[in-house]
Amino acid sequence: MINLVEMLNDVDFTPAPCKHGNIVEEHACYCHSEDASAPRKCPIWRCGDEWKKENCDLFEPPQQP
Repeated sequence: MINLVEMLNDVDFTPAPCKHGNIVEEHACYCHSEDASAPRKCPIWRCGDEWKKENCDLFEPPQQP
């Protein structure tokens, strides 16, 4: 589900290294995982960690075309 910040953002989103992420530049990366335990904002982006499974149980690389 897209939230208000994402709807009001008038620029393109930056692709996230996680298939669930939607980065609003200089604001947050919103997690769109359908898992019931998913946080609203990405814990990896918020903490400045590396994008890997060890930093978030829900992390999944985007599918390659």
